[in-house]
Formats: sequence, structure tokens, C-alpha cells
Amino acid sequence: MTQMKQEQISGGFQEKRAANDVTVSQSLMAGSLAAVAELTIGHPLWSAKTLIQRGGTFTLTLNPKELYRQIRPLYNGIGPNACSMVPITALQAGLNSAMLKALFNDSDKPSGFKQFACAFSAGMGASLIASPTELIMTHQGKMGVGFYAAGKYIMQQGGLSALFNGLPATAMRDGKFAAFLLAGSPILKAKIYPYCPNEGSAALAAGIGSGVIATILSQAFDTMKTLQQAANPVESPSLKEAFKNIYASKSGVKGFFKGIEARGARVVSAITIMGAVKEKVESEFSQYNRSRP
Repeated sequence: MTQMKQEQISGGFQEKRAANDVTVSQSLMAGSLAAVAELTIGHPLWSAKTLIQRGGTFTLTLNPKELYRQIRPLYNGIGPNACSMVPITALQAGLNSAMLKALFNDSDKPSGFKQFACAFSAGMGASLIASPTELIMTHQGKMGVGFYAAGKYIMQQGGLSALFNGLPATAMRDGKFAAFLLAGSPILKAKIYPYCPNEGSAALAAGIGSGVIATILSQAFDTMKTLQQAANPVESPSLKEAFKNIYASKSGVKGFFKGIEARGARVVSAITIMGAVKEKVESEFSQYNRSRP
């Protein structure tokens, strides 16, 4: 492909992205729809990841009966997960859009660093909802009770503050995830597109690449978060203690990457699916906004 052709394709793609100007409320809606699309596939992967990190096992098998026996429990808590995932993703998208609009002029295209910074901050902000929700879901799986009963137990044991066990680790994990979902994947797609002028293929490659990087960079914080949240609410270790415990008891650095296969599959699918759905929905909103008098 000639350089001129590459520039024409890249320029057209950048123009398309720049024209995709949507309101904060529309970004919230796009984030919600993206979360619904991803949750159907991602919830059992999250459950498997948590099971493995707690010391459980999950074995892939060709025996349908045995596979169903293992998969069915992985859908426990999908209702509460939906009730949390949708507003969390919507909040990430909304906060990111609001910060970009508030901090930068509409006429100025933010640099890649600024896009990453806003997306990272949006992810950290949304963790105020994500952290207590995942804490309750973790205890729900351990105790075999409903979402409300697990939340009530945690508060009875450690009070309101116990609901935020693992918050710093969750904030760091979610900040990195949001950075690659909202900034990394679109930027990488723009870089790939001149060499792969099929938009679907470019989006798939960007989603997979961003998902793999996000998984590696955030896995240690997710593992520490799981250890903190799986403990008794009044005995939850600090982030520093969780780091020491994992390093000492689980083969050093390798311990921080336990469950990375299941979580990696979830993160890659999440960034790929949510990124594609969010972009499509926002594109429709953008066309609608431009068509209005």
C-alpha cells in the first residue's frame, strides 16, 4: 500500500472519529449498552477467575454433563453483576466524556496522553461502585447466599467501612482497564487501520492487543484485591500485607498472575466487545446529532 493511500485511509478514519461528538448522557447510554452486551459472555469468566484465585479448580472437559455441572454455578450472581456492571461502565464512559469536554476545548483534539489520563481517572472514579459490589459478590459465592444477605453479613462484621475493603487495588485495576478500553483501543485501532482497511478487523486486533496489555498491567492489583475481599471482613489485609502474603505463599511473582488465563479472556473479550458496541452506538448518536437542525 502506498504512503499516499495509507494517509488517505488514516485521514478518513481520523476524521470519522473526530466527528463522533456525542453528549455526556449519550456516552452514559453507550456505556450501558456496551456493558449489557459484554456481560452475557464475561460473567462466567469472572466467576472462574475468582474461583481459581481462591484456590478452587475448573477443568475443561468434553463431557457435556460434567461441563454443565461446572459452568452452572459460574452464572450465580449474574443479576447483581448486571446491576453493577451496567452503571459502572456507563459511569466510566460518562466521566471520561465529561472530563474530556471540561478540560479540553472541543476544537482541540486531546493528545494520547491526555486521553489515557482522563480514561484512567474515570476508571478509578467508577471503582467506588465496583469495589463494594465485587466484595459482596465474592462473599456471596463463598457463603452460597443472596446478594443482600452477603452485604448484610459484611456490614454486621465490619461496619460500613468493610464494604470498601480492597478499594485502592480495585481503583488501580479499573483505572488501567478503563484507560485501554476508552483510550488505548481507539488509539491502537487508528494506528492499525491504514495497514488493515477493514474496520472490523482493525477493531478486533486493537481490542485483543489492548486487552492483553491491560490484563498484564492490572493483574497483580486484581489478585491482591481478590485476597483482600475474600478474607473475613474484619481480618482483611492491607494492600501491603496482601502483597507480602501473595509473594511469600504463592511462588513469588508467579502468585500475582494466578487466574490470569480466565481473567485475561474476560478482559480481552470485554475491551473488544464493549469497545465495538460503544463505538457503534456513539456513531449512531453522532449521526443523529449532526442531522438535527
